[in-house]
Amino acid sequence: MEWMDVANMRSEMLECYPGMAIRPSGYVCIAGCTLGSGDQYYICNADGDDPPVYQIYHDVSDVADEIIANGREIIFPKLSLLFDVARIT
Repeated sequence: MEWMDVANMRSEMLECYPGMAIRPSGYVCIAGCTLGSGDQYYICNADGDDPPVYQIYHDVSDVADEIIANGREIIFPKLSLLFDVARIT
């Protein structure tokens, strides 16, 4: 996982799936997969002040409800836990 800069966040949300599909549901791409899977990391602003961090699979669907139901995995139950273990390399 690697934090995205603003230009890449914008691209993932406005030009790529699943970002384009789930953005209206409050999802924001925050990091990319360093293993090359294309399955980026997201938070959802509807999930409160300390939302879970999800890895969302890019090849599930282009329909938000299907992506949210079948194409996401919680990686950290709280964003704050990610910051607790994050390293600068």
